[in-house]
Amino acid sequence: MWLTRRSCRLLAIAALIGVSAAAPAQTRRQPLAVQTKVTPAQIFSYAERAYPSLFPAGPATQVIESGGKRYTLRYYESTGNYLGVGEDDGVLYGLGTFTGGVLSNLGPVDNYLCEASDVVCITGTVGSSAAWAGAQVEARCKGSTFTSTVGASGRYSAAQGGEVLPCVLRATASDGRQLYSVLPAIFNGLGGPALAHITPVTSLVTAYLAGGNPEAFYAGFSASQAGRLSASAVQGASNAVAATLRTAGIDFAPGGDLLTGALSLGASGTPQGRLLVQLQSKLTGSLTQATLEDAIARTTPEAKAAGTPSLPAELLLAPAAPNCSALRSGKYLFATSDTANPLLMLTLDAPALKLVEVNLTLTAAGKCHFKQGTTELAVSDAGVLLGTAPIGPSNRAVIAVPAQNPAVSELAGRWNALTTGLDPQAAADGYLHSATSTYDTTGRLTELTYCGKDAGRLATDCATGTGSQIPDIRLSADANGGFVITNRSDGGSTSRMAAYRSGSGEWMMIVGGRLSFITAARRAEVPDLGRVQEFWALNIASNDTAAAALTETKNTVVAVDATAGTFRRNSVIDFSSGATRPERFEINRYRDGYSRRIPETVTGTDGSAQSVSEFLSLPLRGAGLTPVAVFGAAQTLSLSLLKSTAP
Repeated sequence: MWLTRRSCRLLAIAALIGVSAAAPAQTRRQPLAVQTKVTPAQIFSYAERAYPSLFPAGPATQVIESGGKRYTLRYYESTGNYLGVGEDDGVLYGLGTFTGGVLSNLGPVDNYLCEASDVVCITGTVGSSAAWAGAQVEARCKGSTFTSTVGASGRYSAAQGGEVLPCVLRATASDGRQLYSVLPAIFNGLGGPALAHITPVTSLVTAYLAGGNPEAFYAGFSASQAGRLSASAVQGASNAVAATLRTAGIDFAPGGDLLTGALSLGASGTPQGRLLVQLQSKLTGSLTQATLEDAIARTTPEAKAAGTPSLPAELLLAPAAPNCSALRSGKYLFATSDTANPLLMLTLDAPALKLVEVNLTLTAAGKCHFKQGTTELAVSDAGVLLGTAPIGPSNRAVIAVPAQNPAVSELAGRWNALTTGLDPQAAADGYLHSATSTYDTTGRLTELTYCGKDAGRLATDCATGTGSQIPDIRLSADANGGFVITNRSDGGSTSRMAAYRSGSGEWMMIVGGRLSFITAARRAEVPDLGRVQEFWALNIASNDTAAAALTETKNTVVAVDATAGTFRRNSVIDFSSGATRPERFEINRYRDGYSRRIPETVTGTDGSAQSVSEFLSLPLRGAGLTPVAVFGAAQTLSLSLLKSTAP
């Protein structure tokens, strides 16, 4: 009577005859060695858990012979149903009311490995714009490792013990390309299928979780790191990556979850598959999967706290300049030291090195360095430009940032500023001052500490006020990018302010004309011992004109006292000979966030007497740009741009 064959799964039959296939109760089972076979006892127990109305627990297991074959079965007398396993063919058979009284072949019993045993069946799709057929999938898990080969359709699968998760997965294509993914701990001990695609986007999720190179994360993953792959951490990383890509115009929301959403690869595939094709088309030239992973890793809270200059990840999807991956096509806000042209918006065609509106084509003069006539520009790793250009009869300082449209509420908080302006007493140029201001979520100034002469070297040079003691200053969004600053106390005068959030997540703002540089107010930290930095520098005279060319500087930190908040660096004074001089600094002097260079006469390594002038600097975190107030009889402003280190 066990001879009729009709291949179908138990769930399908239950659906066909109208039985409500409620999910089986989840039970915590003990981990087993990885198995690939299902025993009759396991399949009977699974059926009784999953479909108690068809197979109520209780019947004893029997062994019978029929037609020269042996079967292990259970008869559920109260429902009139049978389940049996053929000992010779390993097939699961069913008979009874749930099959309409017809003996039915329910497929090989091992097809139910995931449902019936203590294993996690790990499966998913591997590929980018097309399937990575033949690629090797490897995984490092909490309790073991496994390998699998990707099929022609892009699918892979493997069975593992029920306590192995979480895992970090790596797929290696025949040409050596690699992609990564993760499986969180949510499936631990529950059995059933665990789904994890391996695509360029899941690699970005892995890079975010790793806070760096996903290959290093994969290679070093062990049980001690399992806590980093909790379900909430993985979901948070997925959400963060999707938000970044959405800003760049690639919205994965229609495709569902990045790791487990419905996925069929190719231009005619599922929404997520089509978006992968779109993403792949942008990975050209200097933009590779690896550079995008690095940019995503820099968006984590930990990386942002470090303040490392970098591009926001969405800018990496824009075309790059041939000699500078930090310079990308798009709209830029140019702040200048010319009061008649304080803020301009220009379009940059990065591959062509052309500023469209002014029809100016730049010439590469080295890595992230450009010239054209008397115009000269350099670019930091954050995509911030510093240079000098002829505006009117004189050269003026130019600082440019990619145009963004933040909400006013994003600037709520305390900000430090370093500013040039007129001496209010003598109405003379070259008057440097600083300020710490607080704005609420509506863009209204609520508190102001203003420091006048010498940017506030003396406490008596600073005054703090709130409410009616300070001007009624309001920020509002500018449709052309950045913000409009309105002073309601003087009849409504306005000025425009560029605002830019780099890949570090830090905001910087610049007001053109009488230049003002603004960054978040926070205590500075002493630099790392041995830190070497190279800068482009531009000096701005007291009448707001700029030097005709950028200069180069370089220094090395040689001593640090974190307790005292001081450090010493050796600065190059002659690049041809390599001669240096010592310079001493105090951080958070005179206020948090500012650093002071101590004035003194020192001896250079070439034996020369060197006069070190006093200055006050305010590094703009995450931008690679530092404005410096140089004190003396004629106060001047110097701008230093950290040279790009990006490929």
